[in-house]
Amino acid sequence: MSQCAVVDLRPTSHVDAQPAPAIVGQNVTLGALDYLRRLNELGALEGALGNQGVSQELVPVVEALHHLLAGGLVELRIQSPGNAKVLAELEELFRRALQEANAVNRAAGYQAVPLTV
Repeated sequence: MSQCAVVDLRPTSHVDAQPAPAIVGQNVTLGALDYLRRLNELGALEGALGNQGVSQELVPVVEALHHLLAGGLVELRIQSPGNAKVLAELEELFRRALQEANAVNRAAGYQAVPLTV
């Protein structure tokens, strides 16, 4: 089981009197953080700070992932290959993130850090 610290810093919003979302601290490996940062640098998220969302190019990919995880069948097709150097970098970052998380979890004897998907 993954362990995380929950810090409830939810002030009441003055606009709609609803509590703000809780901030949760989660341990991740440096490899996972590097991978997530690189995805962000490459435009996985778009929009202004505080109003970000998944880039429009990724919306169908996320939707396909959700269908697959919900037991559906999906078909993905790469229409044009991306930059080979960036692709290799992403694959290496992802491989390293998984390797590090598995090593930490194996040493801890429980899921101390989440596996990056």
